[in-house]
This record gives sequence, C-alpha cells and structure tokens, in this order.
Amino acid sequence: MSGKSIGRHYAGPTWELIDGSVVSGKVISSAPPARPADIPILNLEVTLRRGQGQLSIVSTIQRLNTHGGVAAGECSAHQALLGVPYTADYAFYRKSGAVHRAGGE
Repeated sequence: MSGKSIGRHYAGPTWELIDGSVVSGKVISSAPPARPADIPILNLEVTLRRGQGQLSIVSTIQRLNTHGGVAAGECSAHQALLGVPYTADYAFYRKSGAVHRAGGE
C-alpha cells in the first residue's frame, strides 16, 4: 500500500470513502477470533447507503484477520475513554448484477 488514505471507518459501524460514498452496517453473524485478545470475525449487512461512489453498490461486509481490539483493563476514571488498538481486513461485497455508475447521467 502507498499509505494514502482513501476513507475512514468509525462507529456505527460506518465506512466513508473520499469519493463521498458512505455505508453503515449491522452484524448478521460472527465467528470466534483466532486468539482471545482479538475481536470477532463479522458478517455485516449494509443498512444505510449515501452517495454514488464505490460503496453505493455494497450489500455485505466481512471483518476478517482481526488482531487485537479486546480491552485488557478498565478505564482510569469514570467516563474516561479506553482506546484499544486493533487491525483487521474488511471485504466489501455487492449482490450479483449490481453495477457502480460513477459521474453524471
């Protein structure tokens, strides 16, 4: 990878690309991770779509190859945030026959 950001992933769970397309999903199934300190493998169904970019035809998302993400302790104070780093691969799938149309009419 070139290290160039093409978008971001945040709570929801939501993915947003620099082309303006956005999807959010809900978990439809999960599988245990490889190690106890890893977050689970997930299958997500897209529940919200915005924009006409690359994510506009995505119907399902998989979270794979997770590493880390499980909190090992408690927050240091009441209402404090506890950051827990993780890595994962996300695979985006479209239904058969879905076509991405970029640009205008």
